[in-house]
Amino acid sequence: MKNKIPIKMALCIIVLAVATVVIINQMNENNRLREKLDSVKHVLPFSQIQYDLVQLEGAIAYQMQAQWKEPAHVLEKVGDVMQDIVVLMEVNAAIDMMSQQEKQDIQYFYNRILDYPRDNLVEPSNELSAAEQEELIHLREALKDAGWGIGLGNQAHWDSFIEKLRVLLPQL
Repeated sequence: MKNKIPIKMALCIIVLAVATVVIINQMNENNRLREKLDSVKHVLPFSQIQYDLVQLEGAIAYQMQAQWKEPAHVLEKVGDVMQDIVVLMEVNAAIDMMSQQEKQDIQYFYNRILDYPRDNLVEPSNELSAAEQEELIHLREALKDAGWGIGLGNQAHWDSFIEKLRVLLPQL
């Protein structure tokens, strides 16, 4: 009987040690996955949305100089930004990388962009009313104030994107 107790204790210690190793490995794997998700979070917005916001500001500036002779490019860029937001929301739905506030900010941004003239994906439009031109001029100024524009520096970081977005949203 005395021999059975040390054997049982040894088995319990071995089982606990194996369980501890398995738990630690799982935690490390989860940390590596979280790091990869954070990496995606920091690259995705800059890779497309920030680029298209800068291009939108530049397209509006060009059309202002050109007396709005061919606004189709501006309308296309507004559509590109809308598509970028949809992609970001879909990616987030799949991997849940944004905080609740970030989700709300992105959704609000999307809802506000819907108010601006944009391409209809069927045929390009080269006509804008004076009121639509003014809306786009205001959008350009808001983009520049937030830090998105031709010749302005951009950082490839999620926090920078959200910070700029929060400067932009009240102006829309």
